[in-house]
Amino acid sequence: MTRQAQDQAVASARMWASLCPLLDGLALGRMIEALEAVGALAELRDLAAPEPIDGLARRWGTRPGYLHLVLRALAQLGLMTLDIAPDGQRLVAPTPAGRDWLVLTSAYRGFGQRLSEADDMPDWAEGRTPPPSAPPRLPPQALGESSASRLVASHLWGPLVAAFLTLCHRRASRTDPGIQPSAADMLEAAGAVRDYGESLLVAQGWGERRGEVFTLDAVGELALLAAPQCFHTLSYLPTLIRSDRLLFGQDACPPQPTADGRETHLDRALDIAFSGLVFRRGCGTPFLRMLLPLFTETSPPTCVVDVGCGDGTLLLELGRGLRQAGLDTDAVTLVGVDPAPEARAETGDRLAREGLRHLILDGDIAAPAALAGRLAEAGLALREGLFVSKSVFHDRRFTPPAANTPEPTGVPSCGVFIGEDGELLQTPEVERQLIELLLRWRPWIGRHGMVVIEAHTADPAHGAAHAGHHVLVPLEVTHGLSHQYLLEAERFRELVTQAGYRSAASADLNSWLVGRPLMTIDRYVVPSSRNDRISTPTPSLS
Repeated sequence: MTRQAQDQAVASARMWASLCPLLDGLALGRMIEALEAVGALAELRDLAAPEPIDGLARRWGTRPGYLHLVLRALAQLGLMTLDIAPDGQRLVAPTPAGRDWLVLTSAYRGFGQRLSEADDMPDWAEGRTPPPSAPPRLPPQALGESSASRLVASHLWGPLVAAFLTLCHRRASRTDPGIQPSAADMLEAAGAVRDYGESLLVAQGWGERRGEVFTLDAVGELALLAAPQCFHTLSYLPTLIRSDRLLFGQDACPPQPTADGRETHLDRALDIAFSGLVFRRGCGTPFLRMLLPLFTETSPPTCVVDVGCGDGTLLLELGRGLRQAGLDTDAVTLVGVDPAPEARAETGDRLAREGLRHLILDGDIAAPAALAGRLAEAGLALREGLFVSKSVFHDRRFTPPAANTPEPTGVPSCGVFIGEDGELLQTPEVERQLIELLLRWRPWIGRHGMVVIEAHTADPAHGAAHAGHHVLVPLEVTHGLSHQYLLEAERFRELVTQAGYRSAASADLNSWLVGRPLMTIDRYVVPSSRNDRISTPTPSLS
């Protein structure tokens, strides 16, 4: 490795170690503030022995599911230990690092204001309201040199830095969301927020100001280029702002859709932009390597149905991959399915501009029979098609599984699963519901199978061993608050197998973060002897 490459690798590692705690703070800070306000964290600090989490929830007046979520997130950071009592209750106790941190948690008072400023930043940039002259100061607890003080400081800066990086990227790439603007272009695009934002970058040690001149260092430049890492967590800002109200029960559930169906618990456009970037940068190559050979077979897929298509990146990249391989794109219909109108519109526009044969439908992962009916009406031969999905199976509404759904076998997930009432769901029921959904899909899976790209969680022991260098906390918190159900990679695959599927090809991604895959790609097929009869007619493509 050359000296330049070594310097780049060091800068990249420093940037990642700086960025991850910022996102942790964005996800957790409001609930930490709320727990500190009622004395819960002082009590937690003084625990002489592990305590049942459900008992703490009763004493503190919190909803159990959300409290389990917060404490698990702190365990992912090495600040808490979790255990299971003989009677099955989940226990928590602070680690030595956690006790050091708990001494300083009064610093989180006023964290909600930091979230509000993050929410207001687009208005500052557009000139609707003037920005403050400078970011808020850190309290004394966050100014020390100890690791606990540095962690608090990162958490407090999190909302503002993530909002600024995101704003710079979105404004610089307005004309083409698929491009990666330079760091200089991103700072230029900040407009009225630039001085405020540069002060944030200085506070992170990512640059310096001498007189009127601001200079980014190598780590700061990489941080700006890594802005899309902030998209997912920041897209849930409306929910994170109210996460204290979810925790303590003032709000029954996250912000609900408007009368016209527009989602208010997250910025869906930002969320699907993140999903598209994740696919393009991380999943695209192994995905195409897995799929393109299917289109060279004697009877290739006649349609590819992307359930939960987001911004259409997966279908777009597949179409481009087919063209680059010299394959006939006119012989395959690319079908984008999504319940979000923003996603359907974006997918349709992008596929049309690319000149790819396509169909856009409203639908979701929970209703395969209804989707199959719409596809059949369009003349698509499902048995000759291929279903694909990315990070969709965990994003399902929980309903109690039918009584005859098989019980899952093996070691259950250690994840936290929250019902819409804020209560903790029983893990076997969540796993049974996934099996039930997979069984519901099985009759519609043809010989080409279904490609599933799925995000995953990991045991807090793995997170704690790599604390500060992963994104498990914002991933788990945003999914938990919005009632989504992440599983460990190995457990997800076990349950798919129990539903009667077989993996014909697979790839593990992002294992370097915590020693376990945090995203997987599998092409699942249903052995012909196990497939179910399909009663819905499926006429051939005309």
